[in-house]
Amino acid sequence: INATDTGYLRITTLLINNQPYADSILPEFIKQLELPYDQNNIVIEYAAMDWVYPAKTKYRYLIEGIPGQDTWMPNDEARLNLAGLQPGKYVLHVRAMNNSGNWSNEIVLPISIRSPFWKTAWFISLLAAVILFSAWQLFRYRMAQVKKLHSMRNNISRNLHDDIGASLSNIGILNELAKRNLQTNDHKANEYLERAAEDIQHISDNLGDIVWNINPLFDNINNLFIRMKRYAADMAEGKNILCTFDLPESADLNMPMDKRRDFYLLFKEAVNNMVKHSSAKNAWIAIELTSSQLTLEIRDDGKGFEESLVKEGNGLLNMRQRAQQLKGKLIIQSAAGKGTNFLFRMPV
Repeated sequence: INATDTGYLRITTLLINNQPYADSILPEFIKQLELPYDQNNIVIEYAAMDWVYPAKTKYRYLIEGIPGQDTWMPNDEARLNLAGLQPGKYVLHVRAMNNSGNWSNEIVLPISIRSPFWKTAWFISLLAAVILFSAWQLFRYRMAQVKKLHSMRNNISRNLHDDIGASLSNIGILNELAKRNLQTNDHKANEYLERAAEDIQHISDNLGDIVWNINPLFDNINNLFIRMKRYAADMAEGKNILCTFDLPESADLNMPMDKRRDFYLLFKEAVNNMVKHSSAKNAWIAIELTSSQLTLEIRDDGKGFEESLVKEGNGLLNMRQRAQQLKGKLIIQSAAGKGTNFLFRMPV
């Protein structure tokens, strides 16, 4: 503020949102105002001290930064009310004229109203960056979903072509062989027809697995446990194996389709090995589910095998590959005459 001499124009009161500003400083010594966006209602009172006829004093003001008020405006009161100033920079100019027509010194008060943080350049830039990053992530997610769907279709197509297609071809061959032996060797013909029937059942089971796996109604892991129990019970019953189950009663967890498929096929492979090769009388199947881990254990009291002598046959290689895809740990323990223990753990 440009005046300290007696008789000169000076600020006498300064209110911000109807509260005195800077109580420790006399208003006339305030050089500038820097205020947040929510302290934008300013009242300024001023006076020309020691003039002979103060009642005849005239005032005028000018505010740089406000359109329409950037030229000198007359004011009969020694008071200005600047309400609702928008964020920005302003400069207030005030002068007074006495009854003789003499102009006083000029008050010059810079005023700065800061923008709210959400309107600042750094915040807008950050928000734009977040939006762009989110859009990019969404694009990547959708592309990943498209690739996942494409991969699923390829897997289904490959399974249909390799497994079911081969079985259908084999059924055709077996039927043709049965026809050739029908008149000359009934026993041989029946054998071919039985093998064809097994292939038909194999195709039916595989198609059922494919339809079940892609159906979103079966995403909940409870449905997986039910299917596993039914499959193991049927397989064990066919070999007169008494199978005991210890499964979670209820679990609120959805397992992605690819994980569900690999886990179920890993389980089927283990059950098939147990049924076909163990010569067991009893088997125990247990599943434990926690918030972070799924554990599958299959034990039998069969003939077992010497681990050091077993090659990666009987589906063992497939099981290890699926365990790796599931990021799990597979442990198979066995000894001749002591049965086999299959243990698999994976994160959920």
